[in-house]
Amino acid sequence: MKDWEKRRQERRSDYEAGKKYSKKALEILTETPQPEDDVLVDRLAAHPLHSKQAENIPSEPEGTGEKEDLFEYSDLKYAKPDLTRKKRNGFPEVIYSPGKTTKQIVGIAREMTRRGCGNIMATRASRKNYKGVKALFPDAVYYRDARVILIQNEPIRPSGGTILVVSAGTSDIPVSEEAAVCAEIMGNRVERLYDVGVAGIHRILDQTDALRHASVIIVVAGMEAALGTVVGGLTDAPVIGVPTSIGYGASFNGVAALLGMLNSCASGMTVVNIDNGFGAACAASKINHTALLHEQTGNEAEDSIVPTDFSEQNAKKQGRHARSSAAVSADADTASDTGGSDASDIAAENSDAETGSGQQNGGAREDS
Repeated sequence: MKDWEKRRQERRSDYEAGKKYSKKALEILTETPQPEDDVLVDRLAAHPLHSKQAENIPSEPEGTGEKEDLFEYSDLKYAKPDLTRKKRNGFPEVIYSPGKTTKQIVGIAREMTRRGCGNIMATRASRKNYKGVKALFPDAVYYRDARVILIQNEPIRPSGGTILVVSAGTSDIPVSEEAAVCAEIMGNRVERLYDVGVAGIHRILDQTDALRHASVIIVVAGMEAALGTVVGGLTDAPVIGVPTSIGYGASFNGVAALLGMLNSCASGMTVVNIDNGFGAACAASKINHTALLHEQTGNEAEDSIVPTDFSEQNAKKQGRHARSSAAVSADADTASDTGGSDASDIAAENSDAETGSGQQNGGAREDS
């Protein structure tokens, strides 16, 4: 079995493991009301949903072989979590925190975890949001610079090539970290290259090797956002531009950077919305994993090709060639014999013609 087949089976096993829950945990999650913003119920926090013992809980019976439902969701009244987005898009639905209360974020995360959606991520989350989530999910992690909460229910195994996140300035790091952390959670290898803006262009020129070895590059820049064009001219890797709201008055909170990237003369640079590090991570992850899938499919196709034994075919061809050569030789001999007799006949005719002509001429002379 090949390595990529093993990884595929491991990912499938991890997904199935995420569906393993005890009846006790289900009762606690179902019967207990949702916690308030500031006070979270201890009983919920104590449930064994994320404990290591949960991995040994027997799985639910498998389906009857009917077609898998790819369009399933839960109705929480205030939200309808998409339960099958991972099957369709490769990663579960992500919770966008602004505009939601901590109670709503916790409720959505709880429902998605209960239904085995996989790793749960909340973006643009505050510390208050994190405290509420951590009370129910003690293993939850908060990435401060990226403002991302991760509830890891499944192992994260990086695959594919490397995604390189490049920032023009230190002020762009929050958006850069959002892109980097989200890409890592989505199962990618990520490297960072910060504060290499064009005002000191020698800094990015010193990193050309890193640029050329990356599979996908995310460029995060504010102000005039010229860094995206420079990077796009130094590498053949896909470049995703993220304009940021960093800059003075005429930057219009990132509009100038957005227009600068959209009007880049670097061919093929893709641009996402202002400060949208998460969107850039999604695009980069899909490019990276799609390239890996095509590579694996290509290798599988090459392995499936059966070498052809041409010895028998060559022997047949040689036999046909020998017979053809013999036939051609025989025809040549025949033609040679025929040509000889024809030549003799022609010579005889010419001799007779010359004799006749001489007799006629002699007679004429004689007559004269």
